[in-house]
Amino acid sequence: MMPSTKVYLADADSTDATPEIALGYSRWLDVEVVPGGLPAVGRNAGAMLATSPYVLFIDADIEISDPTLIRRAVELARRKSLHCVTTNISCPAGGAWDQALYLGNNFFQHLSRLYKPFSTGMFMLFDRLEFQRLGGSARFTPKTTS
Repeated sequence: MMPSTKVYLADADSTDATPEIALGYSRWLDVEVVPGGLPAVGRNAGAMLATSPYVLFIDADIEISDPTLIRRAVELARRKSLHCVTTNISCPAGGAWDQALYLGNNFFQHLSRLYKPFSTGMFMLFDRLEFQRLGGSARFTPKTTS
């Protein structure tokens, strides 16, 4: 049980009962549904409410197979004073094409550390204050062109 863990679920009017399913875990987690939209909108809406030292963004369809992953990611961020921690991703049930795409993503993500590091939205643990400093939790306003 992690009753002190706050989970913000950014829902973009899903039709698959995602909010109801998440709220079903409220016995073990403190779950709050917030308005979503494009990934940045939902991410930023939750981050603006967060008060913890770290915020973790994961996609709704992600399955974390290692129960120690989040704890280890937080420990790594603390130990090395990192602003963002990510992980390799995989698709165990996927076909050869899926495996190749995920392997390519992981390769380029590691390679990016040499020039301009990036993290995919599937798993991003951020230092909350650094995320805010970079403008990540500023209100998202889509740019329009005329």
